[in-house]
Amino acid sequence: MKKPCPHCDEEALEATDESAVLRCTACGRSCLAADVPGAVGSGRPIARRAPGVGADWPAAVGALGFTALFYFALSALPSGRIGELFLERGLVPVIITAVSSWALLLIGVRWQRLRREARALETDLFAAESHAGIDAERAGRLRRELGDRAGRAADSFLVARLERALRQFEVRPRVDAVVDFLA
Repeated sequence: MKKPCPHCDEEALEATDESAVLRCTACGRSCLAADVPGAVGSGRPIARRAPGVGADWPAAVGALGFTALFYFALSALPSGRIGELFLERGLVPVIITAVSSWALLLIGVRWQRLRREARALETDLFAAESHAGIDAERAGRLRRELGDRAGRAADSFLVARLERALRQFEVRPRVDAVVDFLA
């Protein structure tokens, strides 16, 4: 039975010579079985979004709440020029306020995410001996060390990408296979 590919969403994943690696016959990319729900060896759900991109609905709910509070505050204040602009012009100012506050919340969330990514770039994720060569055993040790040292940067794009590359290298200790996997 073929599984959906996390790269192209086609139902074309087949097991390669190792049971932990699946290759898509549609796009040619490979992935680990741990990344595919329902595949043998899968243990965690696959993220359909790029690392660092959160769901938009919490920001939408926050924007609706802010808009409601804003209009409640405007209606409680004595009428003036601002109240006239927002309350006496129909539905358009309400929609503009909601969409604008949603956009500002999304920008704020992404700004926080960028700050977290910058912290991950400043973190020394590997010990000083990282200049040595790498093999499957060392890749496993580096992956465990990465999990221990990442700390607050553990959910960053950089750490997730390094962890996936090291996990892939444990399964297939060939640089070209890891490069193909990360592509």
